Amino acid sequence: DAGFEEVCADLSVTCSLRELRNWMETNEIPSHVYDGLEKELLSGKCKLRFVNDGSELERRVDVQALRVCREDTGGILAQVAGWSKEKGFKTTSLLPGGKKDVEETARHYINTVLHTDLEWIRTHNKFKIQGTSCNTFGKNSDRYGMSTVYVREVFHGILQK
Repeated sequence: DAGFEEVCADLSVTCSLRELRNWMETNEIPSHVYDGLEKELLSGKCKLRFVNDGSELERRVDVQALRVCREDTGGILAQVAGWSKEKGFKTTSLLPGGKKDVEETARHYINTVLHTDLEWIRTHNKFKIQGTSCNTFGKNSDRYGMSTVYVREVFHGILQK
């Protein structure tokens, strides 16, 4: 547990592991939810802090996305559907990207996406990032049953012929 507490301190979490466990037990949070949250914290995918005088726990997630726009047609690259055994077919509208590690810079994360998931853009086309936009929004996480603040940074790029 000492390792997990050190990770919490590194992530500027305002609670100790003991306080986190006590809060989750007091609020009757199932152990599988705790396990998932612990895994996400250890992997650096979120931060936690107590809010409202310590009565609520809030999760923060940094999300990076790449908006690829074709110069000639104005078309945008996006995932429009997905499939999983648990949920089956589901329509969606997602830009390439995802949750970045809290210690990773946004630029490094997007470069990793370009060099792995979108290598074809980098190798076969002229692509230029022209700017970024950032927005913050909150919603309740169905998975963890707590308020989550998402900080989303979108890199806007043009794909030339």
